[in-house]
Amino acid sequence: MNVWQRGDERAPHKPLLLLLALGRLQRGDPRLVRFVEIEEPLTELLRAFGPPRKPTPHNPFWYLESDELWVFEGSTYGLAGPTNTPRIGALRESETHAGLPLEDFEALRADPELLASVTRTLLESHFPESYRDDILAAVGLSLEPIDTIHVRRRDPAFRHAVLRAYEHRCAVCELQIIVRGVVEGVEAAHVKWHAARGPDEVANGVALCALHHKALDRGWLGIDERHVLRVSDEVSGNQTFDELVGRFHGRPLRPPRQPEHRVHDDYRDWHWREVFRGVAA
Repeated sequence: MNVWQRGDERAPHKPLLLLLALGRLQRGDPRLVRFVEIEEPLTELLRAFGPPRKPTPHNPFWYLESDELWVFEGSTYGLAGPTNTPRIGALRESETHAGLPLEDFEALRADPELLASVTRTLLESHFPESYRDDILAAVGLSLEPIDTIHVRRRDPAFRHAVLRAYEHRCAVCELQIIVRGVVEGVEAAHVKWHAARGPDEVANGVALCALHHKALDRGWLGIDERHVLRVSDEVSGNQTFDELVGRFHGRPLRPPRQPEHRVHDDYRDWHWREVFRGVAA
């Protein structure tokens, strides 16, 4: 893959587009997509994991074809100017679809180990290790070479919906970090775990910082029937622990903007019963 280079400037545009396409493949989405359908998620990826410059999602969508890793189906007339520079307005209006070549798509779909290997190669070649799990979550990809028929894939839209519902801040400590329009440090936590067949719906989610997400998943934090936070009596620590976790015992979970997005009692009850490690005195 020919990645644009100028000095030591980063250009992860093509790798991010490919990872987005691989996520679509693993979820069973159509191979081909219009630019307008993929522009927003690709723009968000570029903002989160690209260089601190204005994102240009039209560039990889257009130029990746030259690497024979991307194909157009439909007329491309007028989509680029005289110097082959893509016209973003024309791309948005075009009905032309693009995606992975059919042969590559079918090979990757038929061989989960190949899909995992290609994904790892893209991640290891273009991103630091600290980015990799976040990118996988953002594009909805799993590295496990497993049969997609028997495993539910996470919906990448879940994170965006939950963070919007909670105004992009932790519902426990209200941490909010926004870098160039991208929310950092706050995650969408499943109350009833995805692995326990918890659905990817806002009423099963809560926006939490990384620390309080782990605390919820490990059962250090629970949510009682009044939606008040409880700290397990099995967990203790020093003064810093009290400042970061312990002091929230007895405080209400910050509610979402819309009442219908409040954590559903069924999912809260499951977490209280199956995960939470006991009420602190």
